[in-house]
Amino acid sequence: MKSLVVQERGCDASRLEALLTVCGPCVIAPDGDAAIREFRGALREGEPFDFLCLDLLQAGSGWREVARAIRDEEGRYPLLGSQARVLVTTVLKDDHRTLACLREQCDACMIKPVEPRALFACIARLGLLEEAWNT
Repeated sequence: MKSLVVQERGCDASRLEALLTVCGPCVIAPDGDAAIREFRGALREGEPFDFLCLDLLQAGSGWREVARAIRDEEGRYPLLGSQARVLVTTVLKDDHRTLACLREQCDACMIKPVEPRALFACIARLGLLEEAWNT
């Protein structure tokens, strides 16, 4: 499973990177604009990301713009297979944006701090855990 974490460098990014690297390659993008560039480049190379973890309050292009951009990019490369699964993380509880992310082409939302058991349960629900262990 190839992962892209969109999170400013720091404790959260390092922790997610350490957890996700167990499942395969993991790239950290410090903001939404860098994430779009990374995603686009991976598609062009024929090695798309399987899983994206987007910070709701990220710098640069916001989560909504990133989600739309990656879905647009995936539409340009339909022969590469299925869509990446997108998890949005947030420190905001009961925020209207939390529900909106699920309507905006994202697959799941999780409140920070992200706990390992919850992260892997989410990845399993998204159908990626078995794939991750087979790589």
